[in-house]
Amino acid sequence: MARFEGWRVPVTYGTAIAAAAASSAVLITVLFLSLSKIEYSLPRFGFYAIREFHIAIRDVTHLKDMTSLAKAAPGSADSLEQLSAANDLVYIRFKRIDGTGTASEIPAYASIVPRIVDAVTRLDAMIAAGLPLDEKILKEMGLELEHLVARMNDEYYKYGDEINVDLYSAKKA
Repeated sequence: MARFEGWRVPVTYGTAIAAAAASSAVLITVLFLSLSKIEYSLPRFGFYAIREFHIAIRDVTHLKDMTSLAKAAPGSADSLEQLSAANDLVYIRFKRIDGTGTASEIPAYASIVPRIVDAVTRLDAMIAAGLPLDEKILKEMGLELEHLVARMNDEYYKYGDEINVDLYSAKKA
């Protein structure tokens, strides 16, 4: 009889472990399917577009700031280096992103991209000319980038408001 009871404890633990493993597998499957469903829905509401647009605004704002810094110290090698790094970052952001499923969701973005690429190309030519940097061009570029950042922010918030309305409608339905 003692021998039988000795086997009973491991079987009980084994059963508990098997039940826990099965429950965990079911829970993981349900969570995975839920996350997949959410991930599938996000592009419909423009989530990725908003995220990409926000990052692009940050990068262009940084370039605008580096333009102002370079204007304040047009003969500084450090200003040239920082302006060049910021310009390269914006170039990569706007040339690398094809917009599929992200930025293309915001129609106004499409008209802004060529203007930013043009500004970056002009800044590139000035950077290639070396020191001292042309203060007049830096001033013009700073104003142009400021205007573009303002326009990007307007579109960002306008599009974000539209998405919030869509999400609210979908939630109520």
